[in-house]
Amino acid sequence: MPAVRFCFVLLLSVCFVLRVSCAKNCINSKDKSDVRMCAVRELLWGWLNVTNKTAVRAGKVMQNATALRDRANTVETKAKESLKMANNVMGRLKNSDSEQVAMVEKAVKVLKNVFYEVNTSRSKAVNAENKANTSMNAAVSGYGVIFRAANSILGKQDDALISYEKALGEINKIQIAKEAVCPEDVLVSKNLSAVADKLDVTKNLSEWKNEMLRLLNSTYDKITQNESTCHFTFSDAVKFKCVEDAVDGAVKELEVSLEEFNKANLALKEAEKNVTNAAREVEVVNATMLGRFKKNGEALCGMIKRRAGLSMQLDATVEHLKSAKKQTADKVSDTAHLLANITETNEVVQSVTDAISQLLKSESLPSAAKLFASGDISSANENAKRFKNVATLSAQSVTRAKKSTTELEDQTENNKKEFKHIREQLIARLNETKLNISDLTADECNKKFSEISVGSWEDAFDRALGINETALWETNKTLKQLEAQIELMGSNLTKINSSVRDINEAMSNAEQIREAAKAAAANAFADVLRSLMQEMCSSATELHELQKKNNGLKGTAKALKNNVSVESRRAEAAWKRDNDLSGMPPDVEEGFTYASRGVAVLEKHLQRIDAQYTNVINVVSQELEITEESGAKTYDVAVNFVRDINSNLADFSSPSVCDGGRVAELVQTVMKSREAMLKNVSAIVSLGELAAKVRERVTAARDQMRKAVSSAADAQAAVEEAIRRARDADAGRRCTPLHRQLLNVLRHIW
Repeated sequence: MPAVRFCFVLLLSVCFVLRVSCAKNCINSKDKSDVRMCAVRELLWGWLNVTNKTAVRAGKVMQNATALRDRANTVETKAKESLKMANNVMGRLKNSDSEQVAMVEKAVKVLKNVFYEVNTSRSKAVNAENKANTSMNAAVSGYGVIFRAANSILGKQDDALISYEKALGEINKIQIAKEAVCPEDVLVSKNLSAVADKLDVTKNLSEWKNEMLRLLNSTYDKITQNESTCHFTFSDAVKFKCVEDAVDGAVKELEVSLEEFNKANLALKEAEKNVTNAAREVEVVNATMLGRFKKNGEALCGMIKRRAGLSMQLDATVEHLKSAKKQTADKVSDTAHLLANITETNEVVQSVTDAISQLLKSESLPSAAKLFASGDISSANENAKRFKNVATLSAQSVTRAKKSTTELEDQTENNKKEFKHIREQLIARLNETKLNISDLTADECNKKFSEISVGSWEDAFDRALGINETALWETNKTLKQLEAQIELMGSNLTKINSSVRDINEAMSNAEQIREAAKAAAANAFADVLRSLMQEMCSSATELHELQKKNNGLKGTAKALKNNVSVESRRAEAAWKRDNDLSGMPPDVEEGFTYASRGVAVLEKHLQRIDAQYTNVINVVSQELEITEESGAKTYDVAVNFVRDINSNLADFSSPSVCDGGRVAELVQTVMKSREAMLKNVSAIVSLGELAAKVRERVTAARDQMRKAVSSAADAQAAVEEAIRRARDADAGRRCTPLHRQLLNVLRHIW
């Protein structure tokens, strides 16, 4: 602070010495005009924002350095705790051949080195805090310069200690008239503040400092070199120089502070990482040993429980084996009855398959319908094949069941010997853990291990080292083999029972399988019928829209034809009225002729579309008569639906039969008579052919409509061109011969 006060005194002295000479640079600089007051207030605001932003940034660095020291203390405490834990674990492992020893030794070495890293980080943090404090003091020194500049402008003098708030309050006392508005070119504080705000996010302080100093210089020059904005207070550069030096010095110290802070932070992060990793490694070792104790305990208790369970399982298997043997002996019956109804079902499915295949080969179905129908037919054939396999599989199952029962009886005696050996091994492993268990049960075993697990980790750690894991897992291997043998016995017994159930269920399932085959065939027909009706609706809707568009183009053609007639007569009458012996110009006549031809071409296209529309109605009517003659009464509802679609095409005013759920209702109605539907395949084949024919006619009408639309555009252009020529020629007749000749030349150019 004495240095700051010295700067203020020096500033006042220099300003006093230079006051007379500097006054020449600012004529009437004491004039407190609104423009002048706006300019000096803006300049001081900008200076204050710049110096304050630097001070605030330095203050944040100080806060971060303090927080970093706190982190360092935390890391140091954690390192001490982790080192204590590591030494404890190491002491228990040193007499063992555990592979975890090397990991713990490495962790101890790392933890000891952490203390050096923490001290280095703490030292760097102190350096950063000191440099940040120096930077903040340098920036704060600028407040006094700015405050005294404001005092000078206000004609006051105050030597009190200066803060940011006091300096800002003094600047705000520089007032202008209420109705006055500061000119845009003197509002320099905004630019200074904008650059100052970058300090919060910039990573290159030198670059920011250079930019800031350049802007301070340019704004200072801008205000002081203009007679209307210059004030005597800024006639010399001493105040500016003090502010500039304050910013420059503060940023330099801030750079050093940030560099020291980054080094401290980097060192602390490395220490934190090392502590975390080392502590994790020790925890892994500890957790591994405790996990091993828990794992071995669970395995040992689990083996005791599994052995008891196997004993009960074997007893149950023996009882089930007796029952299965009796059922197998009783279930040697003839399975030929399963083939009784297969012949009829195969004939029905085959006839349906042939009919659908014919329809698919005709290419009269959409892709989606082909996919669904093919899937349903495949399902029907698959179900039919299942009938044939049931009897054979049932007979084979009976033979296998007899053989399996004999093998299972031989395995039972061998398994009893293994139980005794496993019990002896389990007791030996319990003695190694020093657990006093009076009853060899899983509950008693789990109880003892739980009591140790909730105790000290040291006790569990030591017991974990005492278990003979090799012998334990060898016993587990033997137990697994026994489990596999008993499991295989159960599996074989299940297969025997399953075979018997398959034989019993075969006859009851036969009718369901037969029904599924017919249902799949019926679904194939339903999918085809639904698709055909939807296709007919789609074609009719598109054809209806094409005809509406065609009727609109007819009106266009009529209007164009009328325009050609009217305009050509009008042009001819004009030439005759003026007794022009030369007659109508050839290019005018040619234009009307070409326009008439274009309209004629359009009319021909529209006539062809009408023909396609009529052709569809006739084709549908003819096919309906053929379908009715076939006598397929089951499909009457479908035929009537197609007839209604045809009626829609003939009468635009009637409502569309394709609206709502008519197609779904139609399919449901036909499916009610499924047996009759499957016996009359030809009717749906005829409907498929009809849909294909209608689709072809719609495609042809669509192509013709594209030609008609193109022709309409050509005709329109031709008529407009003919009218333009006629009117240009008529205008040219009223010109002088020279002008007319010029127009003729231009017309040929056009």
